[in-house]
Amino acid sequence: MKSDFNSFKSEIHCIAQSVQDLTNKWSDLELRLNNMQIAIDLRSRKEKPVIMDSMKDLENTNQYQDQFSRLNNLELFGVPSHRGENLNKILGDLCNVVGFTLLNTDVDTIHRVRPYNNPASDATNLPLRHPAIVIRFCQRRRKDELLAAMRARRGLTTADIGMHGPALPVYLSDHLTPHNKLLLKRARQLKVQHNYSYLWVRDCKIFMRKNDKSNIIRISKETDFQKVK
Repeated sequence: MKSDFNSFKSEIHCIAQSVQDLTNKWSDLELRLNNMQIAIDLRSRKEKPVIMDSMKDLENTNQYQDQFSRLNNLELFGVPSHRGENLNKILGDLCNVVGFTLLNTDVDTIHRVRPYNNPASDATNLPLRHPAIVIRFCQRRRKDELLAAMRARRGLTTADIGMHGPALPVYLSDHLTPHNKLLLKRARQLKVQHNYSYLWVRDCKIFMRKNDKSNIIRISKETDFQKVK
């Protein structure tokens, strides 16, 4: 019996030693996993700015390409839409009024677009704008000539181009991307807030200037507004 007890005691000791060995190995594995997680977190923190910068560069590239594809375009605002309208005739009447000779080879396409409707406008019962008319010219030079002629004829209304109904303001502008339209809207707010004298768009680029003696500020991204003081 004493021999069996000693054998049993020896087995218990072996089992206890095995359990301790497993515990030690588990603790070592847990420590390694923790160290690995710490290393991954540190690497992620280092790489995150690089990834964010790469994504921002890609976004800027896409924005540039999107805007570049619209360089031959103009947007005509303020013209009410109606069934069966002739957009080419509307454009022809506009050109006649501002003294621009529109050639048959000038226009590639002309169409209405659906504007972005702000839900806040619906909530406040504000009237929605008429869809703009996008005119794509075959040559950028001809687009610029019409835009210059239009700017020289300020205060143009729908009555001036022979449209019935209330005389609504009509104006042309470069065809900006949604991103650049938001930048232009923000720039208008800051122009008033900081008493800037000039804000203009040329070749689909937004510029601001405090006065005749100050530097010109190009607005192409949100961070550019930090220069507006």
